[in-house]
Amino acid sequence: MIEDFKIYLLETGKVTSKMTIESYLGNTKQLLLWLSNETADLKSLDRMVMLRYLEHLRDKGYKANTYNTKINSITNFSSYLKDKGIIEKNIVFSKDKIGLSGNREVDVYTDDEMDLIEAYIENGNIDPRDSIMIKMLKELGVRVSELTNLKLQDIDIIGLQVEVQGKNNKRRVLPMKSTLAERIRDYISKSRKDNKYADSPYLFVSERSSKLHRNTVLDVVKQMGLELGIEEAYCHKFRHTLATRMSRKGKVPIQVIQQFLGHAEIQTTIEYYIQIDKLELINAIENI
Repeated sequence: MIEDFKIYLLETGKVTSKMTIESYLGNTKQLLLWLSNETADLKSLDRMVMLRYLEHLRDKGYKANTYNTKINSITNFSSYLKDKGIIEKNIVFSKDKIGLSGNREVDVYTDDEMDLIEAYIENGNIDPRDSIMIKMLKELGVRVSELTNLKLQDIDIIGLQVEVQGKNNKRRVLPMKSTLAERIRDYISKSRKDNKYADSPYLFVSERSSKLHRNTVLDVVKQMGLELGIEEAYCHKFRHTLATRMSRKGKVPIQVIQQFLGHAEIQTTIEYYIQIDKLELINAIENI
């Protein structure tokens, strides 16, 4: 397929530089490898799958130019897949690119959507385990890998704390609300207790595994979005929403947000979540 895609690029004249073609092919191989690891195939490559891949790329911390080149590669590859009849619609858009100024526009849930999600958790016909996972994504801003790696010993229900193992095995302690702690306590003492993998060290188990697979979490959030009519509902969007609210509404110091999210470099936090309000900037200049 890679060789066929190369011929497509040459025949359509979309790309003429040999170096650019090689870059596009390399980026396409990266996408295909990720799909393989996610046990997905090209026919399942829709917008939701692509959003998950873009999350994966953002987590890598690529510079704007590198990230945007990967977006350009995927754009051309999706055009190729459409021409071949493998996919039906566009799966990547210009809004997915990062501004060259360094600041990254991130998708967040609206206030109304967050209210819908909270009502879904509180009143919806949802499994207790799944409600906890959504609340953790929403209130703690954890990554999916951090969520599935949580162990019982990481939960301090009395102290209202969760210890998370982030990237490069770096651990951080996050405070949790009493309502979340109560849900976790009930889950452990009731539905989880009856599971055949109740002896598992991991907090989240399923009927088939002693440790929850990340795809299960992705499917839970996807189903939530379908039921609530929220377009592009995905896990990492909770992380963006929490950090954006902390920055813009809570006026939380950037260093605190960095520690909360587990970013190794503060520049990553700044690029994503620090947006200068134009009115504030004007007022600041006038007051000099």
